[in-house]
Amino acid sequence: MTGQVTDRYYYNGEEYSFVANQPKSDFTPQFFNLTPSSISSSCWRGFWCSFDISDSGLYLNELYIHTDNDEYTDILNVKVSDIEYIECMATRNDNGKKVSFPYKYEKYRGHRQYKGLMYPINYSGSLVIGKGFLRNYYIHCGFQRFYTYKTLIELEFKNGKVINRIDRSVMSALVRDKIDASGIDMSDFPDIGSIIKQVREEKSLENIWWLK
Repeated sequence: MTGQVTDRYYYNGEEYSFVANQPKSDFTPQFFNLTPSSISSSCWRGFWCSFDISDSGLYLNELYIHTDNDEYTDILNVKVSDIEYIECMATRNDNGKKVSFPYKYEKYRGHRQYKGLMYPINYSGSLVIGKGFLRNYYIHCGFQRFYTYKTLIELEFKNGKVINRIDRSVMSALVRDKIDASGIDMSDFPDIGSIIKQVREEKSLENIWWLK
């Protein structure tokens, strides 16, 4: 499995990536009678979301989706956006000579976009989000792990509103320090479970549910 597109969260004016939640949110595009279908190896779910977190609550703002029947019904009176394209220059081999030519491809990997939904998510639980992705810890498989983010924040929600915030960046850095000291090659898809266990034991962190 290749690296997967993750949900985005906008919090205090900054963009974060989804890391973990407990319990899992029950939101799916089926709420809007849309059945996602995978069209890209980087998005096996067939959709991803953009959420806004504010004092008034947690909201689904944008939905990117490819449907199994290629039909896109209106959501809350919002129509799906027109397909967007990105223009660039590409090269081809023409009798042993590289030739440049204009090329355009569909934005969002073939997924369609719904903008400005502002659909309230009545979530209660804990959400971990990260920003400042550190590419040297990237693993080309699934969603990225918590220690790949320089800034790691845990938010506790009640009925969609933030009631507690904990900065977990130090915990993320502790795991990275152990990885660096071990000399592990991240391109080999390493199992770092033993390193995380060591950090938990050293710092008595058994109660941190996402540290696994």
